[in-house]
Amino acid sequence: MWLRWWGLAAGGLTLFWLPVEDTTLTLLGLLAAGWGVWLAGWVAERVGYRVRGLSAAWRRVLAGGLAGLLLPLAALLLVLVKAGLHGHGFLDFSFYQLGWLLVRTPLWVALGGLVAWVVGRW
Repeated sequence: MWLRWWGLAAGGLTLFWLPVEDTTLTLLGLLAAGWGVWLAGWVAERVGYRVRGLSAAWRRVLAGGLAGLLLPLAALLLVLVKAGLHGHGFLDFSFYQLGWLLVRTPLWVALGGLVAWVVGRW
């Protein structure tokens, strides 16, 4: 049930963010993290119970790592959709900003797994 509400919240916030002329990575990162968590939860809900030989804690860590892996990809997708809807001849975000997100993908994967492990232990 939480997955449906999470998706609705992420979708609503994304629709609010799209028309705004924002070039900071803060809100983009938060929206991308929200979509990454939603997609990882969706995948874990459909595939996670079929994984045999792994404890529930490891499945949570893998789902968190997947959410971290999806963060930069979701950010790129959000940037492309926003640029397409605005109709500019240029991107709202610089290539340096997009590279900054992509280069840190291993960090996002590790942080996603760590956060999922901590939440699972709590």
